[in-house]
Amino acid sequence: MGANKVTHLSNRHERRARRANSPAADVALAPTDLPPIERLTPDAPAANNLHGALLGQAVLLDWLGQAPISFHRAYVDIAGGVVPALWLSSAMARMVHAPRESFQGDTFVFAMSGHDCEQETGISRGQQETCRRQLIAAGLISEQSGQRKPIVYRLHLDAIARALIEQAEPLAQMFQQLQPQDGAMDSGFPALPTVRQIAK
Repeated sequence: MGANKVTHLSNRHERRARRANSPAADVALAPTDLPPIERLTPDAPAANNLHGALLGQAVLLDWLGQAPISFHRAYVDIAGGVVPALWLSSAMARMVHAPRESFQGDTFVFAMSGHDCEQETGISRGQQETCRRQLIAAGLISEQSGQRKPIVYRLHLDAIARALIEQAEPLAQMFQQLQPQDGAMDSGFPALPTVRQIAK
């Protein structure tokens, strides 16, 4: 009885060894039967569409989160270029919500750092320096800088008004030539003032 049990156990171990060494076992454990990695990844077109949608939302949020810039074409000639005119337009827009103490006579006083200017207008630090030099040379602004403090600017509103009036003088003269001398009587409206009268 004991010999039969030993023989039975020996035969069981032999069968297990033959199964482990058989080609069928190698086939069952072969990695080629595993699903390819690309089947487990998201579809490429779907991933591109998702990225495009997220990028579009980011652009929209960035655009809506920035205040628009008011640009006045009339400032280009008196400021000496498009970029100085953009700087001047941004500075003039600050007057809308400025407190009363910001106005001193014919000047508007405000402080603005280079970082704030670049955030509001997109004008770089180097371009800001060029803008300020041109506007100072034209007599439209003056500045006072302090150590580690934002630059304090003064907009000379009287000089800006005079420059705009002088710029519009040829157009006003053309209007006066087109207007008949008795136009005030015929139209029922008073005659337009001359440019020199406005400047005074």
